[in-house]
Amino acid sequence: VLDTIGQAQRSLGKFTEALEKHNRALMLFKKFHGDENPSVMICLNNLSLAYQAMKDYQKALEFSEQARRLSIKLLGNKHSIVAGMIDNHGANLTGCERYDEALECHHAA
Repeated sequence: VLDTIGQAQRSLGKFTEALEKHNRALMLFKKFHGDENPSVMICLNNLSLAYQAMKDYQKALEFSEQARRLSIKLLGNKHSIVAGMIDNHGANLTGCERYDEALECHHAA
């Protein structure tokens, strides 16, 4: 529920509140489900999206990289969710002006 509230707050432009909710959700998911869980993966991606919305692409990149790696580990390379995680990571690379790497991600997605 916290992660979903964070998504709604992000949509409303309440980025600080969204980050607080996503971080609390991440802590709880890890505590109760471990570090390698689909809920952790989604929460990491939502943190990335929140930082992306704030145009803090470097911070967004940190979380999208974690989400990308975890999604591949949990779901394999051919899953549609993994493609979304890779595409989001590419968007953050673009925001960091790392265009060649971003293009590789978008092609991989």
